[in-house]
Amino acid sequence: MLHYLTHKNIEKEKWDACIDMSDHSKIYALSWYLDIVCPDWDAIIEDDYLSVMPVTKRKKYGFQFLYPPVFAQQLGIFSPDEISHEKILKFILILKNKYKYMDIHLNNKEIKKLNFSISPRVNCLLNIEQSYYELRNNFSDNTKRNLKNKTTLLYSSETQPKEFLQFVSLNERKRINPQQRQILESIVNNAFARNMGEISAVRNSLNQIIAGAFFLQYKNTFIYLYPVSSKEGKIHKAMFFLLDNFIRMHASNKEIIDFEGSNIDGIKRFYLGFGANIENYYNLTINNLPWPLKIFKK
Repeated sequence: MLHYLTHKNIEKEKWDACIDMSDHSKIYALSWYLDIVCPDWDAIIEDDYLSVMPVTKRKKYGFQFLYPPVFAQQLGIFSPDEISHEKILKFILILKNKYKYMDIHLNNKEIKKLNFSISPRVNCLLNIEQSYYELRNNFSDNTKRNLKNKTTLLYSSETQPKEFLQFVSLNERKRINPQQRQILESIVNNAFARNMGEISAVRNSLNQIIAGAFFLQYKNTFIYLYPVSSKEGKIHKAMFFLLDNFIRMHASNKEIIDFEGSNIDGIKRFYLGFGANIENYYNLTINNLPWPLKIFKK
């Protein structure tokens, strides 16, 4: 039987155990991560945490609605057992009866069989269990061209959170607002405290960072959560150099780089240029708001 639980009633040890045991588990769904990106999240629980679904909600214009939190690309229903589209429907109907508006991203492929407004989103994954030289053979010609003449750049895998976050603050004032920057800072610091984070950086000849990327590590997957370049880094195409070295460091292990993908052609092409493959997740939108809010949300 399914139960809707408010945040204070969720048993987080049982919750995290269910996430960990799921074949398609995601770090975004762990309780500590949800507490950062959506502090007031609720949940739908089947029996004694046999399957679970985070409910990420907030309030606006007097209505509570569901939304995809920043830095949590995809959530959904998690279970050690196979999740049928019939079970997914039961979860979604509970949400539909409780919330007038839903705009959420789900990693459950069976969702596409349901009669709702569902659209695929692009994720890009790179399996790096081959040798570096085998992986490099799959780089696009454009990527290989952008890796030439990088002799003045230095790669570092030991940059600390404080230095990286200062670099973000200096170079990302337009991309993320202060609240999002605070969320990112909390994710980075909490991930490092749990040995679930890694920062790669590219430095110039003066040892100054010109590009950096924060990776979340969960099980066998590295999530390319937050890349950032300075003007100098963009001129030198330093992110190509960073990812090439990251792949070189981790190649031949049974690991995956999750680029988080993008529906934007240029960004998608950048990821695919390293040999990544596309794997879809799904956006679900349900709009039962009263007029005129229904028109406004469109």
